[in-house]
Amino acid sequence: MKHTILKWNNYNLILLLFSMVFYLKVEAQSGVSKDELMKTYTSLVVEGNKIYRDEPDKAIILYKEADLIARQLSDEGLRIDALNGLGLSSASKSDYANAFHYYDETLKLLEGSKNYSMISAINNNLGVIYESLGLYDLALEYYLSAEKDLYKSNTGNKLKFLNNTLENIALIHKFQDNYEEALLYLEKSLNVLKEVTDIDESTRIYRKARGLMEYGMVYLKQGHMEKAEPYLKENIPLIEANGNESDKAMGFYYLGEFYAAKENYTEALSYAKRAYDYVSKTDQQKIKRDIYLLLAKLYEMTGDIKNAHCHFKKYTEIDQDFFGIQNTWRIYKIDQDYKLTSQEQAYEVLNKEKEINRIMKSFYAFIALSIAIIAFFLIKYLRNKHKKERELIEREKKKTEGQLEQVKINLELKQKELTTATLQIIEKGESLQQFKSDLFDLKKDLGKSHNEKIDKLYSSISNNSQKNWEEFKVAFEKVNDGFFDKIKHVHKSLTANDLKLCSFLKLNLTSKDISNLMGISTESVKMSRYRLRKKLNLPRETNLVDFINRF
Repeated sequence: MKHTILKWNNYNLILLLFSMVFYLKVEAQSGVSKDELMKTYTSLVVEGNKIYRDEPDKAIILYKEADLIARQLSDEGLRIDALNGLGLSSASKSDYANAFHYYDETLKLLEGSKNYSMISAINNNLGVIYESLGLYDLALEYYLSAEKDLYKSNTGNKLKFLNNTLENIALIHKFQDNYEEALLYLEKSLNVLKEVTDIDESTRIYRKARGLMEYGMVYLKQGHMEKAEPYLKENIPLIEANGNESDKAMGFYYLGEFYAAKENYTEALSYAKRAYDYVSKTDQQKIKRDIYLLLAKLYEMTGDIKNAHCHFKKYTEIDQDFFGIQNTWRIYKIDQDYKLTSQEQAYEVLNKEKEINRIMKSFYAFIALSIAIIAFFLIKYLRNKHKKERELIEREKKKTEGQLEQVKINLELKQKELTTATLQIIEKGESLQQFKSDLFDLKKDLGKSHNEKIDKLYSSISNNSQKNWEEFKVAFEKVNDGFFDKIKHVHKSLTANDLKLCSFLKLNLTSKDISNLMGISTESVKMSRYRLRKKLNLPRETNLVDFINRF
């Protein structure tokens, strides 16, 4: 964290130096015509719009220079565009505190304005931030506000922005598992795209392909593999030919998820690697995090435990950074809410004072003075009372949030411990299985004279396997509290080996991994699964893993 802070301070120092240099340059060129300044401003904003997703640091420098020109020209409209660009660039590099700061400044300039197109754009951008933070309800609220403002707008390019906003609403519904709503908004988005006239053909093709790939992901989430496949496979070439690096990464990530769902792990791994190649050229940390997690799972499924560990570690590092970003955002919002509350209180007191003045002018001096004194003490009492109540509520709220956050952190840590323990035990199981196989061959070669020693080694291996199981059981029960007691209570005939198998199936381990953990062949695992189904009295149409996951 210390290195991150130093890096952030150095970066801001560089931005400050650039801003100072540009300011001096503007002062030196105070004789430059307005047309020339406008030309420079336009080139800066156009270039920033091209690169803010994949090169946000460079874009921030360009937009800051554009904002200085807008200030020199005293043009609020130009400032709004520059500040919006600064917000977009900051959000692209997950600097949400600064993003909120720039959007707040933009909204202040837009106060009382009927520039619904820009107000919609800011609401949409705020929705993107809340989506990145995983606050989907808030994100949906801002996206719906953006949609509403666009319908009020009279600008010619509103359909282009409406297409994007409708797609964003669809994505939120997808994340919330509202698949029918997601499909409905995707259809609306693509219908609007047909009416858009102010984009070139390559952009139209890319936007359509992106929307169709989202169709594919919704179908994949619903389990409709056959429906999902053509949407994902047929549109990726169009994304690759016309999209930016971030969208290309998402496209190949979707294909990786698709083939992983089909259990074609080799194909899934090749697409996940291509997704990583594209996202590594950007600062899109959220996409990187998702791709690292997918790669870790795929390497695990293909038996490459070393790479699985490596990518899971990278995923954890970014995930922890996101945890820090969320805390930064919370601190910023608390500060902003406090300032807003203070302003509202000041406004409320001002209104009451005006009311008292009006009363004093309407009544006799004595009566007016009496009312003023009573009102003063009453207001003071109420304010003190309300202040204490608010402080109590805030303390309880912070305490509850802290407890919930700690529970979440503990659960994540336990989940990570379980994953690590499982991977380590699988590695040990594979080694012990190989060692047992070698001992068996050695026993045949050496004859009976050494059988006793070899049998002792067999016994030692079995004891080691039991120790591995006990370590795994401790980590497993931390995450799945009471699992064994619950399933044993319902199905009393289950043996110790049956319970082991149930725990491995709950973790969705492959037959190969289970065979290594239990020290039996994969065929024996299949037979054990069959016997377990019979003991559980499951009908053929009931999925064994789904049933176990209920406990």
